[in-house]
Amino acid sequence: MLIFCIPLRSKEVSKNWNKVSKLFNRTLESVYNQTNPDFRVFVACHQIPTLDRAYDDRVQFIIVNTKIPITYLDMMDDKDSKIYHCQNAARKYLIEQNCEGAYFMNVDSDDLISCKIADFVANKATKQVYTSRHGYIYFEGLTYMKKARRLERTCGSCFVIYLSVNQLPHNDQGFLLNNIDKCPFTPHHSDIWHKLINIKKWSHGFIPFATTIYIVNNVNVSNFANHQIGKNRRLEYRFELRRKISHYEKEFNINQNTYL
Repeated sequence: MLIFCIPLRSKEVSKNWNKVSKLFNRTLESVYNQTNPDFRVFVACHQIPTLDRAYDDRVQFIIVNTKIPITYLDMMDDKDSKIYHCQNAARKYLIEQNCEGAYFMNVDSDDLISCKIADFVANKATKQVYTSRHGYIYFEGLTYMKKARRLERTCGSCFVIYLSVNQLPHNDQGFLLNNIDKCPFTPHHSDIWHKLINIKKWSHGFIPFATTIYIVNNVNVSNFANHQIGKNRRLEYRFELRRKISHYEKEFNINQNTYL
């Protein structure tokens, strides 16, 4: 089974809540578009946005009552906390289903995800950690995307990791504060490779297709601080081949006329 965890920023800190909601709807549809039905989606948020369509019980919203973030650091802490709320809810679900564990994928609320990931997990996954072989970066407003190698350096929506029930948080924020090193799926994607593969020596593999379209816009939390789109980050993909969006409409449930 594959479990997606999506943290959604609050309305109070959104410059344009309508745009945030539209981007989230696009993300949720791309996640839900999996070709294999063996997946669950947990979304942690302060308020549920208006949805463009109905979803079945594989999608669950978790309303949090934590403090509304103000600064960039507060926003990153809020994102971390919401991911752990998703994992906590996933733990309860897995116990109810008598499952020992599942593969997890954190997804930013504006990124787009391939429809083939759940099928890969169900039929080919044998390693503890997977990263995307490559992905795409889309600058909102253009009619093409750029192919990027090592997208996990820039985007957090690129890791699929197996976690047992015992490795998942069991008491919300207390687990996050007191046991951060015990739960291996840190939401800080820059740490995952070093922590799990280099130090813990977890088995690793690459997903042999593009898993993610990283969206660059003015509502992303990281972009809020101009963190992800600086000069050094651009060097990783500025010379890569451009791809028309139309080539990936089916795989990522996207087209250039939808919120782009």
